[in-house]
Amino acid sequence: MLYILSLSLYLPFTHIQVICQNNERASIDYIIKVNDEGNAKISITIRTENTTFHGWIFVPRYVKYRIMGSKFKIISVNESYFLFYYNLSFFLSENATLTVSWTMPYASIIVGENAFFLSPPINVLPKAKMKISVSLIGVSIHYVDPITKHIKRDYDNITVSYYRLIPGDIFRISIEYSVKGKDIDEYTWHLPKGTLLIVHSPAYYEDLSTRIYNIYRKVYPILSDVINVNVSLIEVMFFSPQHDNVNILGYISLEDSDSPQVIMINPFWIRSLKGAIEQGAVHELVHLLLFNKGLSASRFLWLHEGLAEYLSLTLLIKFNETREWCETKIREYESLNLTGNYLSLLLSWSPSQVIQPSLYGYAYLLIKSLTEDNITKLKEFFSLTPNFKEVTRNEEILALLSVAGMNLTVLKDVGSQINWTLVEYHKQYYINYITRNVRIHPSLNHTQAPYLIPLAIVICAMLLIIAIICLTIFLMRKINM
Repeated sequence: MLYILSLSLYLPFTHIQVICQNNERASIDYIIKVNDEGNAKISITIRTENTTFHGWIFVPRYVKYRIMGSKFKIISVNESYFLFYYNLSFFLSENATLTVSWTMPYASIIVGENAFFLSPPINVLPKAKMKISVSLIGVSIHYVDPITKHIKRDYDNITVSYYRLIPGDIFRISIEYSVKGKDIDEYTWHLPKGTLLIVHSPAYYEDLSTRIYNIYRKVYPILSDVINVNVSLIEVMFFSPQHDNVNILGYISLEDSDSPQVIMINPFWIRSLKGAIEQGAVHELVHLLLFNKGLSASRFLWLHEGLAEYLSLTLLIKFNETREWCETKIREYESLNLTGNYLSLLLSWSPSQVIQPSLYGYAYLLIKSLTEDNITKLKEFFSLTPNFKEVTRNEEILALLSVAGMNLTVLKDVGSQINWTLVEYHKQYYINYITRNVRIHPSLNHTQAPYLIPLAIVICAMLLIIAIICLTIFLMRKINM
């Protein structure tokens, strides 16, 4: 699973309230109309009558917008808190009109019967009477934030409206709703090494399916070679997010299972920087290959997530179409400080825990430090054994990493979580097989062997004590005789 929290795509949803405003100098109509494929037409119209008015609104940074009207002046267009929006400042004379409009792709993410809408950021201007309406083509609404009682349904058209809002508020509107079921198509491609890729997608996301194929075509042979595993089939499906999981870029079941795994991708992230969708898809592909290599996510989530982030970012930063997103994430991760406390959290990380997005960054840094940013060492690591199913302890993993030439110094501060004596034992055990030109096999990983040595010593000591006691009794009897 890849969970994103850092980019300013949206503010926490704000519950706005109805209030009365006096001295209104303008009226603002903010209209959003979403079609059945999720694309929206947005228009903001500001009007004055017998007074002047000045203010600002959010406009898209990467989508062309249109400005129309009379008796207005655009004062400036500046950077805003939101990565994908500018602040447009304006002035209206008396009896003036200003309309700003644009088309917003992917305003709603619609897959099957499920849909999720997230508006652009909206600011409420003082001394203005504001009305917001969102029109959707849908069957029913399951969730709206901010809450409003103004929800109207007319056949398959649903309108959610807001009136008289708190001046100075900045918020987004999110809506979860159902639509009449959309057909899901199958797009099939052949990847290198005889692997079949099937992407299940609505027709209007065909371009996203093609983007996933194009990036898999480039990186799958590399990942297969590094992880030393090949799969016959990769399946990818899109899902429509909900308000509480919109930050999840993608996921794959982390339960240890022999059943085929399906990679799930959230199309919402097409609204982010170039490369987000691709990195999410490759991140989950790494998980898929690790599962097929027998590496347990429930036991070694730190390794799973670290490898998925490190390999996906390291490979994709080389391509123009994915560099922007990868550079942003790497800068964010490298601003973190990998300390003993976070290492301890990493090593105990499990799928059942509440997601801590920062752990992905620390896991990335740990793998980068262990490998000294050298993917060749990972290839050596995965070549040591054909399957990791019998590897059950962090000490065994660390021993294999050490045998592969990785630097374990960064982990010396984790304290009692790691039994370094056991790590060294396993390392020597593996080296013995390597020096005999025998590939390490899971059945040879006698995890309990280190504990048999002290047990044998204890048994021998007890036998010696018993022998001494028996000898003492025998000698005493001889003396008494």
